[in-house]
Amino acid sequence: MRASSLFGLALFCSGCGSADDTVATTSAEGLTLSSTTVKLAAGEERHLCWSLAIPAGGFALAGIDFVMPSGVHHYQITSQPNEPEQNQPYDCGGMGGPPEGGDGEGGGSEDEGRPADSFGSMLALGGPGTSPAMRFPEGTATVLESGTHLVLQLHVLNPSPEAVELPAAQAKLLRSTLAREELQQVGILLVNDGQLEIPGGATGVEEGFECVLPDKLERVFSVWPHMHRLGRHISVDVAGQRVVDTAWDVEHQELYGVDLSAGVGKSVAVKCTYDNPGTETVTFGPQTSDEMCSAFVYYYPRVDFGFCE
Repeated sequence: MRASSLFGLALFCSGCGSADDTVATTSAEGLTLSSTTVKLAAGEERHLCWSLAIPAGGFALAGIDFVMPSGVHHYQITSQPNEPEQNQPYDCGGMGGPPEGGDGEGGGSEDEGRPADSFGSMLALGGPGTSPAMRFPEGTATVLESGTHLVLQLHVLNPSPEAVELPAAQAKLLRSTLAREELQQVGILLVNDGQLEIPGGATGVEEGFECVLPDKLERVFSVWPHMHRLGRHISVDVAGQRVVDTAWDVEHQELYGVDLSAGVGKSVAVKCTYDNPGTETVTFGPQTSDEMCSAFVYYYPRVDFGFCE
């Protein structure tokens, strides 16, 4: 069974549905990906991925409708030019690597110097409470070439003392009806504080990062801020304008619509406030026991700059 035509997802965890229960279907409107149910043991937390090849002719992605069950801490879809074809699920850690590649101003430390095409591109992401529908602005899309691999990641967790079964997740990828030459490419910029430290017993700890832009973001249209369970407040500024300023609720991770531009030398800044009632210092990391201070900024047309830490 080849991933480019018909593929299944049997999530490798304490117990899952069979691969035959799950398929991806294509239509004139787009591509629908559906997972099986997922059984998690008490306290179990996993990052689970699978990949599939874009079929012949490519695909112009204009939006995504998500159906994500409770128990998914975050979800993301990326395109990976160098990802091995795998029609079976596999474990994958963290946020799946930097989106879009490139070493922007303030660049990623361990990834500095890697070629841009070794990372692929972030296509969409969200968490509990995020709008189930992502729509790119008219005349924009992410063009996915034939042979490129899509990777779906689900960060799933069960904090309860009993085993649980999560319902199936679904992502419906919508196809643009415009010719490719009429489309502007969508990009995502990740601005991230990867060196945060929150001492045990501390309250009101402020962390964050300001990314100075080496390229112009001609039109920013959406921002998704992200923290974990110790987060109390988050704000995001784009080119000096406050676009997010809200008390943090990990169960309601909203997507914020904006409409502005940011020129070269302007900045995108994320600022986070934490309370840590525990005794141990908490640092940056992908698990819910770790913390994050991140802003994912959707914009167009895409430039070769995706990861700023």
